[in-house]
Amino acid sequence: MRTPDHVPYPTQGSGGRQQSLPSRQLASQPDQMMATELVDPFAPTIAASAIVSLVFALLGLNLLPVLGQLVSIIAGHRALARIKRSDGAVQGRGLALAGLWVSYIALALGALALCAFAGGLFELQRSLTQP
Repeated sequence: MRTPDHVPYPTQGSGGRQQSLPSRQLASQPDQMMATELVDPFAPTIAASAIVSLVFALLGLNLLPVLGQLVSIIAGHRALARIKRSDGAVQGRGLALAGLWVSYIALALGALALCAFAGGLFELQRSLTQP
């Protein structure tokens, strides 16, 4: 199999016009390599759902109290399942666990606050109705 004399990737030539370099010259000039050639295809990636879990857990503390926590819990469990299935190719277990812990604690504290509020209202109503 013959190698092509010219590389199809354009490079900046003199006078602003683009030229194609011979393949031998391109190999000797590492600064002109494509960025995709420098990426390791076997490098582990971080599960996007793990990042979503942590982000929605933190957003759920202020902006989206219940909805954010539910999205975070679903995304966190999906991330943990994907990480387990990937056999080390996908990372992000710590992010997913952090999102789950924050979400479960926030939901538990919210439920406790709701019970305390309801109990306070019940006591207030009872004290107002008794003579």
